[in-house]
Amino acid sequence: MWSWCILFLSDIQRYCGLHHPPGSACALFAWQYTHAKHHRRTNNLVDGESHVPSTGKENGLGDNNERLSFYAVWHEAMGDGAFAVWQIFTHLVIGWPLYLLGFASTGRLANDGSFLEDGEFMDHFRPGSKMFPAKISGKITLSTVTLLATLAGLVKLSVDYGFLTVFLWYTAPYMWVNAWLVLYTWLQHNDPSVPQYGADEWTWVKGALSTIDRPYGIFDFFHHKIGSTHVAHHLFHEMPFYRADEATAAIKAYLEPMGLYNYDPTPWYMAMWRIAKTCHYVEGIEGIQYYRSLEDIPRSSEIKKKVT
Repeated sequence: MWSWCILFLSDIQRYCGLHHPPGSACALFAWQYTHAKHHRRTNNLVDGESHVPSTGKENGLGDNNERLSFYAVWHEAMGDGAFAVWQIFTHLVIGWPLYLLGFASTGRLANDGSFLEDGEFMDHFRPGSKMFPAKISGKITLSTVTLLATLAGLVKLSVDYGFLTVFLWYTAPYMWVNAWLVLYTWLQHNDPSVPQYGADEWTWVKGALSTIDRPYGIFDFFHHKIGSTHVAHHLFHEMPFYRADEATAAIKAYLEPMGLYNYDPTPWYMAMWRIAKTCHYVEGIEGIQYYRSLEDIPRSSEIKKKVT
């Protein structure tokens, strides 16, 4: 009986909280599902969720690492530093809406386990999106309807009080919150030294242990140390955050002697710059892969000089 009461109260909590994520321009039940999948399939190159690495071919590299299109060509045209700035901009400014719309960072498999075909995408808004099983289509619809109502309310407020007012009180804080949300997910699971696993190598434990703890200075206080205790968060995601320090100390004491605890003392802004310059693609989606950098690929101009 008590288990049914707990489940009932949990459902009430979820539906009562439905108003909050739409206020953050996020569909509650859709993101609830995909974030849970992110925890279930961390650093899985095939069935992962959020910040799933692209391959060199997907980024415009040919079979012999020639620069044919897309990011490979953009990188050469922009240069190393400018491309890193572009990486940071796309992640922190437009990355969150692009992810929700299904245009970036999602996995390669539909909910039925089949690979997506060319041109298909999985968004967080359509009940029929291949991201979700049919049994939660009603929840996805409800999330999308509440989000549309929120956007309509913002338009009404903009008309009544001015677009600048809404930007200062809503849009700017919204962008700030989502920049941090994307930054944490980006930095906690990506680094040139951290493996990404194909389906033939991945296990839940390997994925969770590929998480990285990093120091965030004063933001550790404001954000409840989610970045500096992220390994614990992935190993025990239902644990209350206020015991995360103790859990992290115990996890570190157990895992570090075996070389299984990832901690990078680099300040977060320097780590962000390094990852923006070095974590661009993986060579394939099988086995154990590590991020590669487009900076290590010869420029087309350099190849032409060698030929001539």
